[in-house]
Amino acid sequence: MLLLPIFRIRTDTTPANPPTDTPFSVHHERLDAKDDDEQSTRPSLSDSIPDINTDAMAAANRPPRFVYFVVFCITIGGLLFGYDTGVISGALVVIKDDWDLTNTQQEFIVGGTTLGAIVGGLFSGYFADRWGRRVITCLSSIVFIVGALIMTFSTHYSVLIAGRVVVGLAVGAASMVVPIYIGELAPKEVRGRLVTLNVLAITGGQLIAYLIAWALADVHNGWRWMFAVSAAPAVLQLCCLPWLPESPRVLIRRGQEEKARAILRRVYGDK
Repeated sequence: MLLLPIFRIRTDTTPANPPTDTPFSVHHERLDAKDDDEQSTRPSLSDSIPDINTDAMAAANRPPRFVYFVVFCITIGGLLFGYDTGVISGALVVIKDDWDLTNTQQEFIVGGTTLGAIVGGLFSGYFADRWGRRVITCLSSIVFIVGALIMTFSTHYSVLIAGRVVVGLAVGAASMVVPIYIGELAPKEVRGRLVTLNVLAITGGQLIAYLIAWALADVHNGWRWMFAVSAAPAVLQLCCLPWLPESPRVLIRRGQEEKARAILRRVYGDK
């Protein structure tokens, strides 16, 4: 009987409804409310990024038409490079039967252009720095025309080899000067694309040479026409040269900074 009151006293001292909100939980609730308020007032990432007009950016990075005209005129040298190296494969099929050439003579005819290209490429870099890219491009066009005429009107095996060597000099000069000329004139945004056009022109010239050789294979003296066709692009390039500017790098080396700035303004437009 004495234990019963003690047990009742101990059970009655426990609170019927214990408090659920402790100081620790109240503090966390305040912090969560503060974070929610900050997130609602904080600007989102999409709000901080301005609207980008991709069309306007593309128009701003697009070079003037003058650049494309210049690159087109320069890459004619690459086209002639590919044509003169590819046309001999079709022309030689007819020439060897007309002139009764031996295998050694055929090899010399094919290798004449390679020999000339080695010499032309070896010296064109020096003269391009000394005289300018534009002058070397002009000289290579003239050499292309002279070589095409020599091959077209050749009447002997040695004359044909001489024409092939002359064309090789122009091929070597074009292979050296054309990529440098384009790289120094093209805007930096499209410089890589425009320089690779020279490679496209070379392979395109080879394709055109194969097609013309196939079309003239059964024509009387068709091989002469194959060589004569190569003079037409060279004449076109020669006619375009008065509108081609000199490389700004060459002008700066000569101390002609105002001319270099004027060319750069035409290349970069309003930017």
